[in-house]
Amino acid sequence: MKITIINGTNRTGNKSIKVTTNTAEIINELGYESSIVTMNNFKELFTGNYLNFIEANTNQKIDLENMQSADVLIFVSPTYHHGIPAALKNFLEIIKEKVIYENKVIGLISSNSSGRAYGAYQAMEVLHGIIAYNKLNSYIISTVPIIDHENIDNERICEFIKYCSSLLNLTKNNIKL
Repeated sequence: MKITIINGTNRTGNKSIKVTTNTAEIINELGYESSIVTMNNFKELFTGNYLNFIEANTNQKIDLENMQSADVLIFVSPTYHHGIPAALKNFLEIIKEKVIYENKVIGLISSNSSGRAYGAYQAMEVLHGIIAYNKLNSYIISTVPIIDHENIDNERICEFIKYCSSLLNLTKNNIKL
C-alpha cells in the first residue's frame, strides 16, 4: 500500500511539516510506502487556468504522480483563522487531474496546538466538495485526529494509518461504506 501525505501549508517555518514527516516515518515503520507532497511546488495563484499533467513542471509532475499512484491520500492541515491555509485551498482549486483523487481513501490530520478542530472540519468540507463536484468514486474518512505539533501523538497517528488501511481493504473488496 502506498500513502501520500500532503502538507497543507507553505508558510516559512511551518510546524505541520513535523507532523507530516513523522506520519511518513510511522507509515514506513508499518511496512507501507510513503511519499510527501508540499505546497512549495504549487505557489502560482489560481487564475482560472487549471494545472494538469501536461502543463505541470517537473517537480509538480512528480508530486501529482505520487498522489495518483497512492492508495491513500492524507492531508496534514494546520488551522489558520478557523479554516484551512490559502496555499491548500489554492492547491485544491488549481489541480484539474481528477485521477489523483479517484478510487482513493482520503484522510485528514489537523495539525495545531490549540486542540480545536474548526479548520479541520472546514478542510473536510472542502475535500467533500471536490469529490462531490467531480463525481469521483473516493471515500473521505470522517475521523480527524487533532495532533499537537509540539507534542506529536505517534500512537494516535499509527491508529489512524491502520484505520485508513482497513478502509482501503474494504473498498477494494467492493464493500460499500
